[in-house]
Amino acid sequence: MIKLERNREDARQTSERQYYWFLCDCGNKVSMRSDCKKNFCNQNNCEFSERIMHGNSKTPLYGTWEGMRERIYNKNRKEYSTYGGNGIKICEEWQMFENFEKWSLENGWKKGLTIDRINIEKDYSPDNCRWITRVENTNYQHKDGHGTSKQILLVYPCKTKEKLFSTIKECTNYLFDNNLVKSRSFKTVSTCISKYQNTEKDYFGWTFK
Repeated sequence: MIKLERNREDARQTSERQYYWFLCDCGNKVSMRSDCKKNFCNQNNCEFSERIMHGNSKTPLYGTWEGMRERIYNKNRKEYSTYGGNGIKICEEWQMFENFEKWSLENGWKKGLTIDRINIEKDYSPDNCRWITRVENTNYQHKDGHGTSKQILLVYPCKTKEKLFSTIKECTNYLFDNNLVKSRSFKTVSTCISKYQNTEKDYFGWTFK
């Protein structure tokens, strides 16, 4: 269940009891209490209630599918602006978990891998997705949708100087080798570079374009 916007028109609403729209995994959009703990809408045509009883919702693969849906449909998630808010969709076939599960098992999924869109300008679909390691995912984040390298421009604090790098790894090594960041975690620094690139945010004063 994905919590959406508040439903102010629900007649059951009081000052102490608020109702929100929820998107069930079966596709139904229902109005429920904000503190609802249900995992399915329980409507007559809800196909997900049976799946919950069989335990699919507790598997790592289901968690990946649910996370994908959160990024696309949940406007309260910080990632929404990059995904659903940026026009990215989930194909019709993958609206049902069973279809996503079948494709995943037939295309190399195993515990610990993460789903990756080959072309970041296109949707989540069988012909645009693959399973990769988290390290590979970090490395791919500095590439554009066609798999070509996207250069990273490191802007010094106070905008006094700029330095160009071809990869996130190269930029991270430079910051580490010259003791320019306080963090001693290579993974943390490389993740922040990817996250803050082309944003107004800075990392210890450094910005990335």
